[in-house]
Amino acid sequence: MQTLTLDNPASLASVPMNAWAGARGLDAMRPGDITGFATTMDKAKAARSPHEMARDAAEEFVAMAMIQPVLAQLRETNAAASPFAPGDAERRFGFLLDGEYARRIAKAQDFPLVDAVARDLLRHAIARHNAAQSGAEVDTHG
Repeated sequence: MQTLTLDNPASLASVPMNAWAGARGLDAMRPGDITGFATTMDKAKAARSPHEMARDAAEEFVAMAMIQPVLAQLRETNAAASPFAPGDAERRFGFLLDGEYARRIAKAQDFPLVDAVARDLLRHAIARHNAAQSGAEVDTHG
C-alpha cells in the first residue's frame, strides 16, 4: 500500500492513470460498443499527469467562476454610441465570447489563484486515494 504525497511527484506517477480519471480501458470495449470512441478519448485524457489535470480543472474553474462574470459585467455596462454599440449577434452570443476570453486569460496569465485551486484539487485527490487504500474515510471539506 503506497501513500501519495504532493512532495513526492514519483509517487503520483506510479498510480495508474485510470485511477485518477476513472477511464475504462480498451479491454472493456465490446464489438459494436458505441462508446468505443469515448473510451479511447478517456484513455487519452487519462495519459496526462495528475498535476496537468488539476491545473486544467483549476484554470477552467477560475475562468468560469471569477473571470467570466467580470467580462460579462463589463460587456453589459457598455454605453457606446450607436455605430459602436453591440449589435444583435453580440448581445445574443456575447456570453460565449466572454467564456472563451476568460479561458484564454486564465491560461495565458500566471494566476496565483489557479495555482492554489490546482494544489487543493490535487491535495483532495491524494487524500481520497490514500483513504481508499487504507479503507478510511476522508474529510474533503476542511
